Amino acid sequence: RELSRRSTGRDLSARTAPRMVDSPGNPLGVGLGVGDSGNPFLIPVVGPALHELGQVGDVINFFLPFTLAVGVSFALDAGKKKATASHILIDDAKKIIEVKNSIESGELAFDDAARQFSTCPSSKKGGDLGQFKQGSMVPEFDRAVFEALDSDLGSVLGPIRTQFGWHLIKVQARS
Repeated sequence: RELSRRSTGRDLSARTAPRMVDSPGNPLGVGLGVGDSGNPFLIPVVGPALHELGQVGDVINFFLPFTLAVGVSFALDAGKKKATASHILIDDAKKIIEVKNSIESGELAFDDAARQFSTCPSSKKGGDLGQFKQGSMVPEFDRAVFEALDSDLGSVLGPIRTQFGWHLIKVQARS
């Protein structure tokens, strides 16, 4: 509490203090606290002030304007590509080729083929998967979407085999 008062001018509440996470031996790192609302927050740990009071395991309480969840999510998503795509999932390899040929010949639109033949719940939306981040799909699907050439955007990719079956993929956008 003394560290908290010196660093922020406020005293930790009795509810918050017991839930603080120590960062012993962490001279310039980040600790974790839980606020009165139950939301986690990050706390910078400044070694010299801790040593001055002789309480190395205590945490100086600088409240940051973001929660741990947002901070971790931001760190994990930094630099990840995003894509918007639709797909058709079929168990039978022969059938997926027939469907692809029907789409490419203009006999069927991609979204109509998805509604008619796909076994994925996204078939109700014409196979639309919406926007997703790189790494959020199974590896084979992810590679097809994120390693395709820019000239392949809007084209039908596949068939691609995954643990779920055979996919035809149409990537609308990628960033």
